[in-house]
Amino acid sequence: MRDRDTKGRFVAGHSIAKSGWEGLVNKRFGGNRAAAVEWLGRVGAWEYARQAGIFRAYAFQYPGTPEQFLEYYTKRLEFTLADVNELQF
Repeated sequence: MRDRDTKGRFVAGHSIAKSGWEGLVNKRFGGNRAAAVEWLGRVGAWEYARQAGIFRAYAFQYPGTPEQFLEYYTKRLEFTLADVNELQF
């Protein structure tokens, strides 16, 4: 098979995989690629913990649907101490 590895998975840069990722980002995340990457990472960590039998309170929680996660992602506060200017002497 061309454009697949020995396990049958698409290799990096495959045109179908790339258009599928872009479709997910555009349709479910409104084009917010950073939110999609973070969501996918959290889903991967959650699934790994589930399969490994790691059950900890508040660790590796399922991030929800892409739409639920995007709402959380856009509402969370992101700032640095330089933005706040709290520690100026």
